[in-house]
Amino acid sequence: MRDFLDTLGEALRAGNPLAVATIVSSRGSTPRKIGAKMIVRADGRIDFTLGGGPFEALVIEDARTAIATGESGIKCYRFLPSGDHATGQTCGGEVEVFIDVHRPPARVVLFGGGHVAVPVSRLAKATGFRVAVIDDRREFASRERFAEVDEVVHAEGGYARLDFPLEENDYVVIVTRCHETDEACLRLVLNDDREPAYVGVIASRRKARLLLKNLREDGYPPDRLEAVRSPIGLDIGAETPEEIAVSILGEILAERAGRRARPLSEETRVPENVTVRRAPRPRRARATRSSAAPPPTSP
Repeated sequence: MRDFLDTLGEALRAGNPLAVATIVSSRGSTPRKIGAKMIVRADGRIDFTLGGGPFEALVIEDARTAIATGESGIKCYRFLPSGDHATGQTCGGEVEVFIDVHRPPARVVLFGGGHVAVPVSRLAKATGFRVAVIDDRREFASRERFAEVDEVVHAEGGYARLDFPLEENDYVVIVTRCHETDEACLRLVLNDDREPAYVGVIASRRKARLLLKNLREDGYPPDRLEAVRSPIGLDIGAETPEEIAVSILGEILAERAGRRARPLSEETRVPENVTVRRAPRPRRARATRSSAAPPPTSP
């Protein structure tokens, strides 16, 4: 079990999705008994075994499907030549396997390690994201500056030459030092075949319009450009780096949850044409002073 836990921990730290297949019930003649475990990677590679043969091949196939959909569940396998859930074998037994999918947390990728990136990285870690910070300036791409993040990358040759593989569940935040490097980073992201879950670029409204106009004229797909959030963040009147970070993370969290970012109080507001009858408040009993008691005196 210690070997299994060590292998699982190493696989999870690598940040790749996987599934753990565990036999949770066993009846009759079967290759392995309750508690046997196997780790299945998205590409079909395995660690440990449930007994091999056609049965294990079916479990691997089902585990890969579960990884792709993100859905864990229990599968039944019968060791019979044919029929429902049959493995094609003749042992005659039956097992149930729990396929438990483990997917790494989504990642916030910060292009730029300046004054806005610092509070964004801290908030992203606090809300459960993995965080990568990339900057073309060595002093800003440092562990001293970003001690808590998962990855710090120095784009030594500039952003245009950067080789940084994106993931489909990445939330990309572009907050570099100037408009030119912002555009270089956005082009890098748009040139990647994998489309991140979110792409936001810090900019004024005028600069955002100019940036997207340039990319549109250069032939970038309209649907990819329409998905770019620029100016980035929610309209909360943010001014300081910390306030801007809250604005950005608020938009990312809303995107991840598939929600519109609006006040929760909107759900409880009463339309103007609806009259609400309120129960009358009970009247408070007034304290009465006994006529025999002397009036209070000032100290």
